[in-house]
Amino acid sequence: MGVTPLVCNRTARAAPYVLGELDARSRLAFDRHLKVCARCREEVELLRSAAAAVPLLSAQPQAPEPGDPQQGRYSPAIVALVHASAVAFGEWVCTTASTSPR
Repeated sequence: MGVTPLVCNRTARAAPYVLGELDARSRLAFDRHLKVCARCREEVELLRSAAAAVPLLSAQPQAPEPGDPQQGRYSPAIVALVHASAVAFGEWVCTTASTSPR
């Protein structure tokens, strides 16, 4: 059984690799490197696990097609966040108004 090296000078490329930010040439080079570097394979596995645990952060935004009726609209996640914030603020206002001395 081989020993995983503690340091590799290419480990910093693991995050862009997992996020799909490397160009085709760099991706192929890193693919070849992963075949021989256990440290980078381990890093890629950890980053993929983390990205899967946080799907909103790992999702790549898609640009709308020209003429798309959804173009210029907010994503459902943003709408939900704004809605939840408004509800929480409304509850706070109601609670504060009903408990403040007059």
